[in-house]
Amino acid sequence: AAPSMFELLTRQRALVERGRRAGGDLGLVLTRRYAFGSDAPESAVRFVQELIQSTPIDVIARFFTVLREHDKADVLPVFDKVPSLVLAADKDLLLPLKFSRALADAIPSAEFVTVPNAGHVVILEHPHEVNAALRRLVDRVETRLGKSSNAS
Repeated sequence: AAPSMFELLTRQRALVERGRRAGGDLGLVLTRRYAFGSDAPESAVRFVQELIQSTPIDVIARFFTVLREHDKADVLPVFDKVPSLVLAADKDLLLPLKFSRALADAIPSAEFVTVPNAGHVVILEHPHEVNAALRRLVDRVETRLGKSSNAS
């Protein structure tokens, strides 16, 4: 249903953009619901809402279509050969945890991190946890590079 919905929204772009600008409190409620998994500060919710509203609906529709068609599951084994991280938010309504779990299962050597009480914008919502996971990934890369440098 989503591709048809985006096609319809794109055809009615002017109407959609007016509605998005007039959304006000409804826009804040929807942004909080679909972007965050915890009681985020209103300033963060407004920031994300502004980001979304500043992106034209036809760009969002094209992105959704490309992302849906971009299935590269056959190349996932390559990621098993390098340090990898799959970071998931346990309350992400846009990318449910089961999909991140499936990705981690397809990359057995990847570190799988689930951030509790986090939604789709986990990096804004829980920056310390995201930074810690990224730091561990960088450390693993540095360790691996150090080992390969010493071996040559």
